[in-house]
Amino acid sequence: MNNLLFKPYPFLFSFWKNLLMAIGFGICAGFINYYRLDNAFVGEYLKTSKEITALFFSLIPFFCILLIFEVLPKLFSEKFKENWNILKEVLLVLGLIFSIVISVYLFFFLISKEEPSFLQSSFIIKIAIYAFSTGSFFSLVVVWINYTVILRNNLKKIKEQNQQLKQIADKNEKIKNAGTATIPTQIKNELIKFNTADLLFIKSEGNYLEVFTQKISGTETKLYRAALQEVEKALAPYTDIMRTHRSYIVNLKKIKRTSGNARNYQLYFEGFQDAVPVSRNRFQDFNERLKSLTD
Repeated sequence: MNNLLFKPYPFLFSFWKNLLMAIGFGICAGFINYYRLDNAFVGEYLKTSKEITALFFSLIPFFCILLIFEVLPKLFSEKFKENWNILKEVLLVLGLIFSIVISVYLFFFLISKEEPSFLQSSFIIKIAIYAFSTGSFFSLVVVWINYTVILRNNLKKIKEQNQQLKQIADKNEKIKNAGTATIPTQIKNELIKFNTADLLFIKSEGNYLEVFTQKISGTETKLYRAALQEVEKALAPYTDIMRTHRSYIVNLKKIKRTSGNARNYQLYFEGFQDAVPVSRNRFQDFNERLKSLTD
């Protein structure tokens, strides 16, 4: 079970997806509760009409979804999101369930004419236990199904990538428009200078960059004070070099193999055990660029 919960999982939340989800769940909750609410119950226990009560039942999941899936993740660091896993996904969903349970309780407390039996603590505890038990199971099942589908698609794509890399290696082509890149750094009179055909990848670490190149004697690493974004602009003419992650720029023709999971792709280079990641929002560009090298 522990292995399952800590499996890599993509952080898929975005504003428009969250908004559409909030609207959809809000409308469904409103309609369901409108038809479930009994007029006699509303008249006897609640200060609001059936229509207003149903409207609030629609607004509660709407705002809770935006709070938990849109506002709360803004507090997460990028590194935290990049290390997202199934456990974090399930906990976030449970956070949504908790916020809805609390919001419904407060809503009933505010609109009730008096404290009826359905607001007693024992009843609320039962509702919370039911919501979390069913919600935990449901969210785990949905996340697992989604994980399986994403992983299967990624593994299929990785197989294609490794076949393409073999074709590229067999062609033994040099990088298109290869030449010497000369890029100013943030230190006066210092230049980043390398032959683009020798470049393996560039890694950003805070205000510094590590440039990894391949030499006859092995690999070489040099440290510079520079911004990755400026280097990316300078290397734009070299179509076989691309940014795959907020911290990495790679030479596609130097990739030895790829692997991956449901969260991202990992790229491996000769002479290095550590992988270079490909961000999910760069999957399409990476696959298109790699495919173009085999055409």
